[in-house]
Amino acid sequence: MKNYRKTLHTLTTVVSLFLIGGFLSCESIFESRSSSMMGDDGASIDSPDNSIYSVMGILSQLQQLGERSLLLGELRGDLMEATSAADADLQEISSFEVSEDNVYLLRRDYYHVINNCNLALARMDTSVVYYQDNVLLPEYVAIRAYRAWTYWQMALAFGEVRWIDKPLLSFDDAIAEYPLKDYNEVAHLLIEDLTPFVDVPLPDYGMVDSYASSVLFV
Repeated sequence: MKNYRKTLHTLTTVVSLFLIGGFLSCESIFESRSSSMMGDDGASIDSPDNSIYSVMGILSQLQQLGERSLLLGELRGDLMEATSAADADLQEISSFEVSEDNVYLLRRDYYHVINNCNLALARMDTSVVYYQDNVLLPEYVAIRAYRAWTYWQMALAFGEVRWIDKPLLSFDDAIAEYPLKDYNEVAHLLIEDLTPFVDVPLPDYGMVDSYASSVLFV
């Protein structure tokens, strides 16, 4: 079975089936247009019956970021160019002059995913054992990998990010100061974050729409 060792070696190019300035205000962190935003009732995620909903909710948001990352990469490459008929946001990307309000590169959308990952990681009980297996550990590590991918995309796009490794659940959390990390610091932090879990197997939900569910995970 695949493990996370490959993630460490291919962090800059990893793609799965669905992966095709300043800090943000409190309102923008919690403002979400996605129906997959996880709620927080303070309850522990302690069984596969409820952990799968957290994983799939995060994956749904990640899919949107994956599509944008593909678009960003292609428009800034040598083989594609935005025409005069393209909208202003696409033309900005093509000309390497992206404004803060460009709809394809909004920081808040990345932080939405990161905050949901942090919330799930804080709530997930990896000590749950079933037939000698830590049954929630694969999903826990999968969410850490999702968070790592999101942080890496931000580092590539913006050059630096605010490093937040806990869920923001209050106004005070949202307005607190968090360390600013540059591209190289983010790379080292992500390697340190994933290295302890390189041999953890990927989650396995069986077949999903004729695809092996393992391809959903990085």
